[in-house]
Amino acid sequence: MDNDLKKDYKNSLEFWNSRFGKESQESFLESTKNWKELAPSGKFIPALSLLSNCKKVLDYGCGNGWGSILLAKLGCKSITAVDLVKNAIDSTLSKITSDWLQKEETNKYDGFFCSNVIDVVPEEIANSILKEVARIVKPDSNVIISLNFFLDIQKVSNRQFELKNNNYIYREGILRMVSRSDDEWNSIFSEYFKVEKLVHFSWPGETTDTRRLFYLKTRKNS
Repeated sequence: MDNDLKKDYKNSLEFWNSRFGKESQESFLESTKNWKELAPSGKFIPALSLLSNCKKVLDYGCGNGWGSILLAKLGCKSITAVDLVKNAIDSTLSKITSDWLQKEETNKYDGFFCSNVIDVVPEEIANSILKEVARIVKPDSNVIISLNFFLDIQKVSNRQFELKNNNYIYREGILRMVSRSDDEWNSIFSEYFKVEKLVHFSWPGETTDTRRLFYLKTRKNS
């Protein structure tokens, strides 16, 4: 990874760190009366339910921990919730470094969940994450990955974004998204996993289901 992308990655981590904090975490949990409301969309419930019988699940890039709470409520007995962002770490008490995945044991987990991480980091890092996930998750196990919406490059200027490297989208100098179409992500995931289903959903306040929820399976041993 070249120096510019290293700088982008560092700036991105600092940006997301600023989005988390003790006060925002507490207000988030206090405002939620029903645990299912922790999910940004009800479509996460059936997806995460596929992991409910897993013995050991990894919630990678857990943020404020909403995914781990849902997984626990759905029946997961052992959940490892980790994040690179310091303020998210302070909330979940799980600290990792950039090479954390590489140090994890092969076939350690039998379930994996990741929301809005793979498409907000440089391509080289995203590919490294996916490669390691395919290694540390047992064969024929469920992998659930949530992504942001696809932003057509023709619409970038209309949203006050800046475009670099064809699909790297910045706002105020911070890498906010690496925008790829459904087909592009399907091709990327297919290199490491079996793509079983793609579900589109929206966050509260959005009127169109444009965000992506990929149902993947690690490949069986040959």
